[in-house]
Amino acid sequence: MSIRLNKIIKELNIGLQTAVDFLSKRPELGEVKNELAFKLNDAQQEALQAAFRVDREVRSQAVKLFKKPEKEKKPGKERAAGAAAEPAKAVTPGEALLNRQTAKPLGKIDLDSLSGKPAKKEEPKEVLRPKKRPASLEADVVRFMNGKEHWIALVGKINNQPYEIFTGLADEDTRYIPKSVTKGFIVKQKDVNTGASRYDFHYVDKYGYTNIVGGISHMFNKEYWNYAKLISGVLRNGMPVVDVLNLINGLQLDSETINTWKNGVERALKRYIPDGTKDDTGKVCSKCGSNELVYQEGCLVCKSCGYSKCG
Repeated sequence: MSIRLNKIIKELNIGLQTAVDFLSKRPELGEVKNELAFKLNDAQQEALQAAFRVDREVRSQAVKLFKKPEKEKKPGKERAAGAAAEPAKAVTPGEALLNRQTAKPLGKIDLDSLSGKPAKKEEPKEVLRPKKRPASLEADVVRFMNGKEHWIALVGKINNQPYEIFTGLADEDTRYIPKSVTKGFIVKQKDVNTGASRYDFHYVDKYGYTNIVGGISHMFNKEYWNYAKLISGVLRNGMPVVDVLNLINGLQLDSETINTWKNGVERALKRYIPDGTKDDTGKVCSKCGSNELVYQEGCLVCKSCGYSKCG
């Protein structure tokens, strides 16, 4: 039974171009036109449903992530104009005295500070990470300049901490992601054609449609892949981001291409270092020579003179 293209893209919540591009790569299924009223045959319909039916978990997460915050309601008049106000309740002299004597707490007194005892330091909470990678991860889209080149990184997160990273040159021909898109999901699933696992990036465009960039793990330079798995591996095991950066910085690589990629990974991950983290690599301020350097919004800031350096 034939079905029009506009109906199935609405059902699957995908863009028109995404559906047309997919069917164009499967010529054995039949001709396809970039028209909403184009009628699909049964084979084309089944192929689209198999490739783009996103599970409920991913769809519900996307709705939550991209849901616009509700506007705060301005406090209105509690009573309609002209409505009669309730008469004030009479207070007896006894109730008035009781109200005056009732103690109102004004704040909390730190008894330890008064007695001279050192305040107890709160132990940092451990970030719980699942042993098995979830099928879907929230992800940030990070764009940056690496030298004179435009780069893009997709950073999967758990508990708002980096869990895995895919990065490389921004190539609009093979992995076009609109510049307005800053968040999405990295979904691990089986390839319908080969049966092998792959990673896809799902995002919602400005029209509310879910779009999919398929096979992101193989779209970047193959030379980067093993190094990317190493870095994602230490992130998944909970190594602090600043230590991961020190590990990356210490890699001695002969290839200029890999070193360029290594610099790109550092730039993408620096934004996740908690503000106030002290640099322990031995760097000194290039302006005053102090070693009192801390991270602030991904940049190293000198506490002595205020000089900052990013990148």
